[in-house]
Parts: sequence; structure tokens; C-alpha cells
Amino acid sequence: FLTPDGTHLYWNVNYLIVGFDLTTRKISSTVNTGLPSTSEATMYMAQDGVRIWLTSAGGTVAVYDVGSGGVIATFTADPLSAILIGPAN
Repeated sequence: FLTPDGTHLYWNVNYLIVGFDLTTRKISSTVNTGLPSTSEATMYMAQDGVRIWLTSAGGTVAVYDVGSGGVIATFTADPLSAILIGPAN
């Protein structure tokens, strides 16, 4: 995912979130989200680019804050439930 200001690109490698700085053209961060390493993960970015949500197939969710560069929340939801991503307030 590309941040709204166009300066960073984020992707996930399983349970890791990788940040790439498009100005310096270098990896700026690699964060272990704490999700199970044996489970496939899906990544979503809020439209405002402030939060990244990584969800595992088992229902574990990690919320990454782009500004602070860290995981700010983890929780477990029903794997069949929908997580609605919105702007940070």
C-alpha cells in the first residue's frame, strides 16, 4: 500500500509489515506484528494512511500505526466476521 502523501510503501510478508521509504529508496522498517507465523495474513490500510490492519486466517488482528511505527493493538475476532476499516479519529 502507498501512503496518501506518496512517500512510503508498505507490504506484508506473512506476519511482518515492511516499510519502504520512496525518497531514500531503502527499507525503513520491518515490524513483527505478533500474528501467528504459520497463518496466512491479509493487509488493509485505512484511507487516511494512518493505520494498517493485518488479519490472520484464524481471526487474530494486529493494528499498526504508521506515525509511531509500532503495533498499537492486537485482538482476536471470529474468523468469519467482517472488520470495517475507517479513518482514525
